[in-house]
Amino acid sequence: MQLTVDGKTVEAKKGQSLRELVCGLGLDREQLSQRPLAARIAGEVFTLNYIPLRDKDGEGDRPSMRRAMAASGGNIRLLRIKDSAGRDVYVRTGQFVVFLALRQLWPEAVSTMDCTLGSSAFISVTGAKDFSVSRLKAQVEQIVAQDIPLLRHRAKKEEAIARFAAEGQGDKARLLQWRSLEYCSEYSYGDYTDNFYGEMAPSTGYLSVWDILPADGGFLFVYPDELEPDRPAKLSPMPQFFSVFTEGERWCRLMNCENVADLNELTASGKIRELIRVNEALHEKRFSQVADMVCSRGAKAVLLAGPSSSGKTTSAHRLATQLRVYGKKPILMSLDDYYIDRDKIAPGPDGKLDLEHINTIDCQLFRQDMGNLLKGEEVSLPTFNFLTGKREWHGEKLRLEPSSVIIVEGLHALNPLMLPENVDKNLIFRMYVSPLLPLNLDNHNRIPTSYLRLIRRIVRDYKFRGSDAEFTLKMWPNVRRGEKLYISPYKENADLKFDSSLATEVCVMKPYVVPLLQELPAAAEVSENLFGGMPAQLGWCNGHNTKLNCLEYHRASEFNLGARDFILLLAKREQIVDGKLDTAQVKAFRAPAGTLVEVYATTLHYTPCMVDDGGFQVMVALPAGTNGPRPEAAADMPAAGDSYCYWKADKWVLCHADSPKAAEGGYVGLVGKNLDITVD
Repeated sequence: MQLTVDGKTVEAKKGQSLRELVCGLGLDREQLSQRPLAARIAGEVFTLNYIPLRDKDGEGDRPSMRRAMAASGGNIRLLRIKDSAGRDVYVRTGQFVVFLALRQLWPEAVSTMDCTLGSSAFISVTGAKDFSVSRLKAQVEQIVAQDIPLLRHRAKKEEAIARFAAEGQGDKARLLQWRSLEYCSEYSYGDYTDNFYGEMAPSTGYLSVWDILPADGGFLFVYPDELEPDRPAKLSPMPQFFSVFTEGERWCRLMNCENVADLNELTASGKIRELIRVNEALHEKRFSQVADMVCSRGAKAVLLAGPSSSGKTTSAHRLATQLRVYGKKPILMSLDDYYIDRDKIAPGPDGKLDLEHINTIDCQLFRQDMGNLLKGEEVSLPTFNFLTGKREWHGEKLRLEPSSVIIVEGLHALNPLMLPENVDKNLIFRMYVSPLLPLNLDNHNRIPTSYLRLIRRIVRDYKFRGSDAEFTLKMWPNVRRGEKLYISPYKENADLKFDSSLATEVCVMKPYVVPLLQELPAAAEVSENLFGGMPAQLGWCNGHNTKLNCLEYHRASEFNLGARDFILLLAKREQIVDGKLDTAQVKAFRAPAGTLVEVYATTLHYTPCMVDDGGFQVMVALPAGTNGPRPEAAADMPAAGDSYCYWKADKWVLCHADSPKAAEGGYVGLVGKNLDITVD
């Protein structure tokens, strides 16, 4: 097999891993900044332990590996620490090593990834006897020196749940109970097993740049510096941020909502309403406290900053409401109105407009206007037209009254260039807003706050700025770069840090963002090519199945594409007689990997069967809404039809009496033997 790795052509031998190919090409390096950590194949990230050419799948493989390799045409791009995905791989590897070291030294302790602080993570440790940072560092160094291979393996969900529960990792066991997949992916070494949601470096020896520093209640695990990755990051004190995180975690504990499993259980029990009410009340209380601080200082202006989609505009309006309670007249302004004309922005080194740069703001005009307002003078306010990309004046003038308080929100509001000259700084209150989201997937896996902000931005750009999800996703890397360069360095200038997140927010945003993601070109291509432009939905059907169990049909076709060979057990709808079908009518068909199979509406089908121990891995395309709720009107359908086996919006199911779905109340319509391909 001929591959192209970072532009170099190489002949891959059977059983040869990407790591071996990288070494053979002389691309491996001792310095972290130059060392490949993972690979991107057809847009997806894979471990360097992946073997492109093998007889069958093995440990470390992902279901989509073969599909991605086929789609890439053999073109592979190596990921290093400078790449966002490469850095994620490195950080994830470091976290595994640290938690492994903790388990080896203090097996009785509970360790939790509480929050990220710059280029570090704060990990709390409770229940550890004689915890020592120096001992932990020595143990991590030993694990790194051993260069332990990091291989992902599959485990049955039920087995993983039992194991995590027995090991005292109830957070992971409870989370897995909510997953619909039959299998999950894990990493393990010795008696320690953990699950991390993504690839790692090939082995622990790749963890060459890191540090561990003491902190109250635990320690800081320090990542490589983002600009100079061959040394650990130099951390600046962030006491305000740490305090906000701590307060958020304390509140989550009080509400019994520290992780996603807790959130799911609260939702299922009906207690989610109380969580929402308390969360909203807490926000209002905090905004009231901010208003009190502003009024107590006698501030005439609030400069409110934060990264993209952090909740700046919403926070400005909620603060304005609380200031009115104090008898103030708030005036809302946006730094966006001080953008210079789009055609006057100089492109960056890559030829693209860097809209996050401080130079996109007319800082001089803003300082002048703000200074004049605080002196009691009248100013003419600009308005930026996002459709034309031009700054406009519509005759709007402003002069502050004795009770007025200006609230200015914008990305760069905390930048020193925004502060007017020769003005009493006590007249200005500075506030930093960001959704810190103290909610974890489990103790070792945080939900990055940047993910929440990305979801917010996709929805906002679509509803208010006329941009689709593809545009937002393409812009996001540059947005994140701008945050690190122009916003984060000044957040400690704030008088107050505010957490704008809501524990339930990800759940609430899902129905808004999912349809937008389904409109991406990839989804549109599937819709156009397979369903004549009708909305489509995609999903993976993976597992280890050998039995018939059930048969289903739809009113529209279904498309199956296997990453591995798979077997379909099929029959015809016309073979159903009086609501029953004899399983002797069922035929087995083997579908080769990479072959697109159309299952007609007249064809009975169900969960694919596996060809070998590697299981089946099948992408499924269906018209959108196929698996939606069964309409209430179904109860009134005539008995003479097929309502007896009506299961979902566009799904009719006949079950065998021995199948799990029959136990759920499914219609038993398959008579004869429950076929098993291993014996029948």
